[in-house]
Amino acid sequence: MIDFDFIKECCGCGACVDSCPRQCIELVCSPYGYMIPKVNTDDCINCNKCERVCPILHAVKKESRDHLVFSAYNKAPQWRNAGSSGSVFCLLATSIIEKGGCVYGAAFDDSLTLKHTKAENAEALIPLLKSKYIQSETVGIFNQVQQDLSSGRTVLFVGTPCQTNALYGFVPERLRPNLYLVDFVCHGVPGQELFNKSIASFEKRKKCHVNHFSFRVKGKRHSKYYTMDYTDRSGMTKNETGDYSRFPYYRAYMLYHCFRQSCYRCKFVGLDRVSDLTLADFWGINKLDPSVKDQEKGYSMLILNSEKGKKLFDSIKDSIVYEHYGIEDAINNNYSYTKVTKDTWLSKSFRWSYKNLPFSVVEKVFFSMWLSYYKRGMGKLHKW
Repeated sequence: MIDFDFIKECCGCGACVDSCPRQCIELVCSPYGYMIPKVNTDDCINCNKCERVCPILHAVKKESRDHLVFSAYNKAPQWRNAGSSGSVFCLLATSIIEKGGCVYGAAFDDSLTLKHTKAENAEALIPLLKSKYIQSETVGIFNQVQQDLSSGRTVLFVGTPCQTNALYGFVPERLRPNLYLVDFVCHGVPGQELFNKSIASFEKRKKCHVNHFSFRVKGKRHSKYYTMDYTDRSGMTKNETGDYSRFPYYRAYMLYHCFRQSCYRCKFVGLDRVSDLTLADFWGINKLDPSVKDQEKGYSMLILNSEKGKKLFDSIKDSIVYEHYGIEDAINNNYSYTKVTKDTWLSKSFRWSYKNLPFSVVEKVFFSMWLSYYKRGMGKLHKW
């Protein structure tokens, strides 16, 4: 039976839940708003399957190898605008689906809960596009992936480094040849509860119901803008688009102080990843290539970690504009690729406030106070 400090160490991947033959593990919300395991010890038979698949106890590290790094963006303008960065993921996913495979990624359901889901056609793929800065729910997904692989299907799974590490350890080695893993450079993940509370606060203030929410509106400073559609009391549908500072959840995310505690001691950063391909924004590409004048339209960084990653890249390279770069460019232009987000006094203060104060107080006092410090430059948020 898994037995460590879930609040401080657990990454919330959910592999333990899927592994349990007695279904005696569930994920419950911690006092800090993110999900952690709860074990029914009365039903546990001590088979230790949960321990064997836990990435915290058994993080997989592949040996260092040559990494190929590319900048890329989708040649089709409509798809480039529809996705995040250079909108490369949709091409990777389409290449798998067209060959009879399936794709697993994160999408909002009707209640704006972020869940991993399966896409088997182009229409089902659309909700999986764009960045979503919330930890997705994966319970049941690892078993579904294994079933698809057992039936002979090719599966592409995209998720955080801890989720891909967990799935790699969950799937038997004999099934891995048809499993393609794509992760992304991750700063850390907040929990669904914080997002829900921010949405509920907006709905109460506006007397409305939020129907749709999207991070990273493309355009000027697209990485820091959101948009949401909501229905007011008269039944009229309206839209709000704004800077991250106007929405409490996005504020907390952009200031890096609302993540799981395990994110601040992440075991999965670095070059040695189980993923076949790592995606990220190619920040600073305009400094490496002065001819780039439209960085806000989005440029993806692709880091090929394996022969399967190279195969994925070859399947889409005719549909992208790409340039080759060195691994040092990936490291220098995306700090979270190799470094862990620091657990600063801001993040520690946020956790205490979230646990001990009403959310209305956290929203009205805590966020605005820290935001004013941040904007006035009173101390650096992160020291690497």
